[in-house]
Amino acid sequence: MASNIVEAGGFWWGDRTEKTPDIQFHFLPGAGVEEGIGSVPGGNGCTLNSYHVRPRSRGSVTLQSADLLDPPVIDPNPFAEHYDLDRAVDGIEISREILSQPAFAKYISREHLPGAATKGRAALEAFARQHGRSAYHPVGSCRMGSDADSVVDPELRVHGLQGLSVCDSSVMPRIVSSNTNAAVIMIAEKAADMIVGRGQLPA
Repeated sequence: MASNIVEAGGFWWGDRTEKTPDIQFHFLPGAGVEEGIGSVPGGNGCTLNSYHVRPRSRGSVTLQSADLLDPPVIDPNPFAEHYDLDRAVDGIEISREILSQPAFAKYISREHLPGAATKGRAALEAFARQHGRSAYHPVGSCRMGSDADSVVDPELRVHGLQGLSVCDSSVMPRIVSSNTNAAVIMIAEKAADMIVGRGQLPA
């Protein structure tokens, strides 16, 4: 309990035409501790995860039925845009490059996932499709905007309803290029200002 597990992180480019880094890395001094990832033989290992921070693919959240007790249908729709799959492969390749540096040589005996035998972009694409998962920061299911497809307006009011507003990461039109915590705090501060300034969120 003395560790937050993710001991180091960084950002770098997958698409070098981007103005700012588009891949985030998390280093964990452990392996097999994440949901869906099997344990490492021998029990000792480290993990370097990579995440494409500005995905172009868009998922959906829709109603399953008119029964409010039925859970919604959530489709993340990952890799709908091949661009995102390319960035996922970039992240794997950069992770391999990082862990192959001489400074790590005495600590790493072999690569467990995807495994040294997994070579070439086609094989890495297949690996990404099989093992890829979210980074736990979904946004945009109630995105802000003024067009017909948006859910809330720039003042967080739900279009077409009175007295109902949304104040969380779901209002983001696009995910920010990192963890969403600071941006959500900003959204909450803005909502608080409206509550204080007007007595309540705009009707």
